[in-house]
Amino acid sequence: MPLIVGIENGIERGFTERELSLTNGFGFGMLATNAGVGFSVWEKITVEEFRRRMLLCNFANSIYNMEDFYEIMTIEFCQRLKDADWYCNTSTYDKRKFNSEYKNWLVRLNEMNFRDFERKMQQEEE
Repeated sequence: MPLIVGIENGIERGFTERELSLTNGFGFGMLATNAGVGFSVWEKITVEEFRRRMLLCNFANSIYNMEDFYEIMTIEFCQRLKDADWYCNTSTYDKRKFNSEYKNWLVRLNEMNFRDFERKMQQEEE
């Protein structure tokens, strides 16, 4: 299934080209997938929780420069996303499910990073 993410008619809804390149992009969709903010997100979680999850996921596995992303992902910006019916066709997790998935994801990321480190160290020994 293709990843569908973004805002329809974003320019007419007051978003800039730069903002739309973020909110309608693959990277934002991948963050949304990891953050568990997709189908019916605005009915299931608050704007504040949406922001927190997106920032946490980008912090753990940077798709965007964290400082720039933090500056863009304000409560006001996230509220604008909600008002414009931003959408992503991925699952929306409740808080418990998100916490569980996020912890599992962090373990996998660290295992991957450790394997890379180990390979590097073994090559240096040879």
